[in-house]
Amino acid sequence: MNESKGSYQQIWDQVLEIIGDKFSAPIMDLWFNCLSLEFLSDQYAVLVTKEDYKRDIIQSKYSEYISKCFETVLGFDVMTLIYSSEKFKGDPGPILSNIHERMDKGTPLLPGLDS
Repeated sequence: MNESKGSYQQIWDQVLEIIGDKFSAPIMDLWFNCLSLEFLSDQYAVLVTKEDYKRDIIQSKYSEYISKCFETVLGFDVMTLIYSSEKFKGDPGPILSNIHERMDKGTPLLPGLDS
């Protein structure tokens, strides 16, 4: 799992670099640097923030652009989902368990798995 997390970080760093070419440092600090790439498959990129309000704003204002940046880095399209770990006191573990359970069953991932 740690190896995946390291690979995820490398990919996320490349995505952040592309995002940083478009947005100012204050915007990067406010909306993007708080995100962590917690799950990646050939269909989904799951980003987690610690605050519900950031999840809501990032999902509505930036998720399409983030998906395009992932496509640039990965070479294929993924659906970007933004989740909040606020309800879990910053621990993304319950969200990841839900994701893995849904993936094992072949159930699509949707916004709101962190509710």
